[in-house]
Amino acid sequence: TPIFNPQQKLWNIGFFTLLLITNLGCTLLISFKIWYTEHQNFSVYQSGRRLLPVVMIVIESGAIYSFSLAALFADYLSGSPSQYFIIDAVSCI
Repeated sequence: TPIFNPQQKLWNIGFFTLLLITNLGCTLLISFKIWYTEHQNFSVYQSGRRLLPVVMIVIESGAIYSFSLAALFADYLSGSPSQYFIIDAVSCI
């Protein structure tokens, strides 16, 4: 079945939308949990070991993946054949 099949297009749009929402939600929740844990245990981390760099890495990783998914979604909606290249790139991320 081709990916541009009109019967399958609605399912693919739903899949990409849910995938993007799930990724953004999980990234935000994980980042918030790390940040909240650090602020709850502030006296433990006063020695100079902070978790802010960890939060930044999680947010940046989520942003890169979300941007890749958004590019894939836009290419899919436009019907561009470049989506096949982006699918290969997203699977590596």
